[in-house]
Amino acid sequence: MRRADGKPIHVLVVDDEPVLAELVSMALAVRGLGNRDGRRRRSRPLRRPGRPRPTCVVLDVMLPDMSGLDVLHKLREQIPDCRCCC
Repeated sequence: MRRADGKPIHVLVVDDEPVLAELVSMALAVRGLGNRDGRRRRSRPLRRPGRPRPTCVVLDVMLPDMSGLDVLHKLREQIPDCRCCC
């Protein structure tokens, strides 16, 4: 699946529950959306060199290290045009 401008859609999944993160990732993969699991990087920087820039993030708001809203604020600093689904 691609955006209207032809670029691929990359979804970052952030959830501390491995089963939920895997389920969401599998559902996205079935729909042809590139995704990666961010649950291991909860409070670390979300953007890493060499990785595709996320177009959208599916975010758990109840994380153990920091709130999902704090993660969202950090993400918005790094990628202002990224969409979020909490």
